[in-house]
Amino acid sequence: MLSFIIKRLLQIFPVLMGVTILVFSMLHMIPGDPARTMVGIEASQEIIEKAREELGLNKPLYEQFGIFIGNALTGDLGMSIRTGLPVTQEIAERLPITATIAVGATIFATIFGVLCGIIAAIKQNKFGDNLIMILSLASISTPSYFLGLLLMLVFSLYLGWLPTIGISSPIHYILPIITLGAQSMGLIARMTRSSMLDVIRQDFIRTARAKGLPERIVIYVHALKNALIPVVTVIGLRFGGLLAGTVLVESVFAVPGIGRFMVDAVLTRDYPAVQGTVLVVATSFVLINVLVDIVYRIIDPRIRYN
Repeated sequence: MLSFIIKRLLQIFPVLMGVTILVFSMLHMIPGDPARTMVGIEASQEIIEKAREELGLNKPLYEQFGIFIGNALTGDLGMSIRTGLPVTQEIAERLPITATIAVGATIFATIFGVLCGIIAAIKQNKFGDNLIMILSLASISTPSYFLGLLLMLVFSLYLGWLPTIGISSPIHYILPIITLGAQSMGLIARMTRSSMLDVIRQDFIRTARAKGLPERIVIYVHALKNALIPVVTVIGLRFGGLLAGTVLVESVFAVPGIGRFMVDAVLTRDYPAVQGTVLVVATSFVLINVLVDIVYRIIDPRIRYN
């Protein structure tokens, strides 16, 4: 187990290097000049060239990339062109907000998704099963930005129960969490139902029932434990996706998180901010995948990694 964790952690570095090279290349291919953005469109060519020299944009691309990687290894992601503050500081201030929304959405999607999946499996082909499958399909098919605007219209503007924008109190997190977790909830519900139906048809479940065990023990102890392995895969992958998916939700609800910071950085050609944000998100995504593999082993000790 320990050797597996070490191997997986070592595999993180080439993945992150590939992501960094891809983002660095794409940023330098898109039109626009960060130096001109920084000094203003009315600045003279001499001032623009001086700004390019200060930002290091006059150096060859391979040298710029080498400097960025060298600084990133020491925890220095550069200075934001737009705000003039260290990118590390900007990310550290926004990361707790984005992480709270992503973790809250994952918990919301896991609790309600697994519960709905179990009920649908128990009530297979009955009204409850059909209703849950229709609602789960609707949640998967609805774009996050549309659902966010719909929830805002109903619960904020019409009913007046929840605030519309900002993140100044815990109650402000409710609508962004539901918006972000709705698609994952539908996906987890369908996956849990499918996995539960496979498990409850196996011989060891028939044996448990033949022994006279209560149905709730058969379902929630014997069947659910074995049905959770593929569900854990979906939860882990969706959590990584939710971190990146906060871009739309934070824009809809005007939340000052990493997603909104990255959108503003892209619009202003803020290279250090974009590179630093993508690197942090990619690192989080890869670490979550390693964590998912470890959870596999905890749920089912028979799993081996070679």
